[in-house]
Amino acid sequence: MTPNQIKLVHTAATRIYGREYEPEYRIVLKNIGGVRSCKDLSNSGLEDVMAFFEGLGFPPGQRWRTIIANRGRFATIRQAWEIRRLAAGREELLNTLVIQQSCGRVSEASKLRPRQAAGVIEALKAILARESAPREVPL
Repeated sequence: MTPNQIKLVHTAATRIYGREYEPEYRIVLKNIGGVRSCKDLSNSGLEDVMAFFEGLGFPPGQRWRTIIANRGRFATIRQAWEIRRLAAGREELLNTLVIQQSCGRVSEASKLRPRQAAGVIEALKAILARESAPREVPL
């Protein structure tokens, strides 16, 4: 957790529960985030806690609840970024891997399911490792 993320969680709790927010805040952390301290929240725990606070009115909107609703449907932003980084300059190879991993259902890496995206990432890593490995020349 970054200091700004911690501040965001504390601000949300203060706005919802008032100045004496500690008991309710600790219950939310334990039941929703699965932790005792805000510093121990994972990214998904932060999203869960903020989606809960959003449901109570802070901040107004649907940002955090939308993140939760889309969790697990498509490749994460980090996965999509890693795929783009590893496949730089290899668009044909990437298209082939995406189609293979999705059994022909999708043609864009960002539309893969998380498990499929992980498969593409591992395949790209293996290809890059083979390309950079020194080749033995027979005598």
